[in-house]
Amino acid sequence: MGGLSLFCCSMLRLISPASLGAVNPNLSWVDEFKTTMKDNIGWILVFLAAGAAMYGIYLGINLARMDKEEKALEAKKRIVNFFIGLAILVALGLIMFLLLEVVPTWFDNTSSS
Repeated sequence: MGGLSLFCCSMLRLISPASLGAVNPNLSWVDEFKTTMKDNIGWILVFLAAGAAMYGIYLGINLARMDKEEKALEAKKRIVNFFIGLAILVALGLIMFLLLEVVPTWFDNTSSS
């Protein structure tokens, strides 16, 4: 298993399985969404990692084949942008799972006061 998918799976284990529908019945869809995402996140990450690996290999081959200096610089920029985009996607994925845990508690706290 790749390092990224292993990291994401270990982060998913930190999410508590408490039912949100019991806290606020209007948020029962969030519990269903979390359950669906937990069940399928492994496969989603596998396909995303495979696609990212293929694209990274493609960019590396293009960089190796460039014979002109300006084309090589453009290929280097693409590789840098690829890694920046990959880091942003990982960060946004982690933020999404953290928000799925925190936002329902905000709604529960505001409805009881």
